Amino acid sequence: MNTSLFLNNGVPIPRKRKRVELPFKPEKIAEYKMEMVQVFFPQVGMIGRIEAGKLDIRRLSLIETVQSGEQLVLTLKVEEGTVGILKEDISQKLKWGYGMVYTILVFSQFLFLYKFWNIMV
Repeated sequence: MNTSLFLNNGVPIPRKRKRVELPFKPEKIAEYKMEMVQVFFPQVGMIGRIEAGKLDIRRLSLIETVQSGEQLVLTLKVEEGTVGILKEDISQKLKWGYGMVYTILVFSQFLFLYKFWNIMV
């Protein structure tokens, strides 16, 4: 990234080890079938994109800045959330199916115990 992006907007270049929370916006690129995240720097705007893949990004932080001439190398830290299936996403048909299988399992165990104890007594 070029330092002029910061200087043109009147924003000081982040110190070497300054931690800054960065706003981000997920985007899906259908033609490449990939999920990207647009990364923004406060008062500067979009500073780049990173590939998110299957990550559920909760927080994005700038943890280190290294300046090499007119270029800046930014090190980012990604905090993931939990990727899971919400209860609302599971179909009612699947819930009933699991319920029926579980009920059959419980009754078959009761039947087994009943027969087993009748043999033992």
